[in-house]
Amino acid sequence: SSGFMLPTVGNSSDKGFQFGNRFYLVMGRSADMMFRQDYYSLRGWGVGSTFRTRPNEATYLELSGEYVDDREGRGGGQVNGIGHTRFKNGFRGVADFNLVSSFLFRQEFSDNFLTATRPNELSRLFLTNNFGSASFNLLFSRDETISPRQTVIIQSTPGIDFKLMGHRLGRTPLMLDLDSSISGMNRSDRFIETPKITQRFDLYPRLSLSVPLFQGLRLTPQVGFRETFYSDSLSEIEGESTVVGDSVRREYFEFNLVLMGWGLSKVYRKNSKSRLKHLIEPVAQYRLIHGIDNFEEVIRFDHLDAIADTNEIEYALVNRFFVKKSRTKGAREVLSIKLGQKYFFDQSFGNALRTDTINQFFPLYTLTGLPYAVRERDMSPLTAAVRINPQRRFSFDFRTDFDTNSGDFRNFAVSGFYRRDLFSVATTYFVTQDLVPGLGKSNQLQGRIGVGRLGRGFSASGSFVYDAQSVRFLSYLVRASYFWDCCGVSAEVRDFNLGTRQERSIRFSFFLKGIGAFGTIRRPDIVY
Repeated sequence: SSGFMLPTVGNSSDKGFQFGNRFYLVMGRSADMMFRQDYYSLRGWGVGSTFRTRPNEATYLELSGEYVDDREGRGGGQVNGIGHTRFKNGFRGVADFNLVSSFLFRQEFSDNFLTATRPNELSRLFLTNNFGSASFNLLFSRDETISPRQTVIIQSTPGIDFKLMGHRLGRTPLMLDLDSSISGMNRSDRFIETPKITQRFDLYPRLSLSVPLFQGLRLTPQVGFRETFYSDSLSEIEGESTVVGDSVRREYFEFNLVLMGWGLSKVYRKNSKSRLKHLIEPVAQYRLIHGIDNFEEVIRFDHLDAIADTNEIEYALVNRFFVKKSRTKGAREVLSIKLGQKYFFDQSFGNALRTDTINQFFPLYTLTGLPYAVRERDMSPLTAAVRINPQRRFSFDFRTDFDTNSGDFRNFAVSGFYRRDLFSVATTYFVTQDLVPGLGKSNQLQGRIGVGRLGRGFSASGSFVYDAQSVRFLSYLVRASYFWDCCGVSAEVRDFNLGTRQERSIRFSFFLKGIGAFGTIRRPDIVY
């Protein structure tokens, strides 16, 4: 039913005393609306609203917006929306957009740590339909990436693409994959400004064939050709890349050869029911991309444009361990260890590599997502990925890149969870070294701990983000709840410490089982 909700109170080092009030309005059986008003004693007033509707089983829409009139000039507004619907002819439409007046406003007034620190705003509006091995998509998009040195805005208005995935050609063993698209692109940053619409036409067919050899070994060759047309291009004028109205065509030939499927295995029998299996799987892939002689002329809108010549071989060794404890249950993987690396025959990638700067283009990021090619090198870092899953309630992942050229570990990440009865814990810890100019260091720990079961008696949970580099908690949240047979109550304390922003807030919610809830507590943040 409609009515006022429990208020929120808090205190901030730069906003002063905070008080928030909410009013919930029922708009029939398929829609509702929330109005909110916030007061900051040192900054001013803020207002906002959220509208939700589900007019039928196949359609949902949620729109929200807020505005803050800040006395110190850091105010602004943002509008968010998400919705989806399904049509009878198999098409599905989705809208997901985030628009903000400035990154400073979001950093100052967001009540969610992940939202306050996220450096990009992504907006999508698309229509899609998948039928058989084919896929049709219509996309409108706007991507805004904000950093201290530059802001990049990339728009697609619109993009139409058609795909074929694993389509068999008649009765032959040949498989066809096809990517084709027509797009109107736009990019704006402090270096370049493209016209409102730069036309891009892309055609990328590939043929593959799977050839069985012996002992399960399988060889898969694939050949492809790509042609992309751009109505505008980049040109070097007085030492700077400038957008000109001259069209450019990019053409290249691609050949891939994948060898996999063969493995060495041994089964260890502990008793008549329990068994341990060790499987060693070598994987090798050769990739050749040839023909891109105008890399610097192509405007980079997305991953489709950031492709360079390469002549490389990628190899990996995977160790997998399986446990089977009874004859009726299947084997379960408890441990996997993968070591992978690349060798580059073409160390300049067709003269596309720039020295002493970050180079991220295909296929540099296929083995590890962190940049490493700041100068010519014949070997990529050695990438290790370890997954431990001894029990269904316990799992951990370890990932690291070791630079064989310098002898340094470039990064390290561990994430996992443990659940047992009424106790659960999840964590992520990651470190990156400042080995690439402009990448910087990071050393952060994120986690979440829970005790009890929500909805039954007492339960408590806490989540945090700790920055070991600055030696401080960037954010933490502590929540406690107690539920009786008929109802329940929850309270939480949330704290932010982002350097320029330090504040704490208190929230409450009251629940009536089978009826609903009123209050201001939101779902816990997802641990990265």
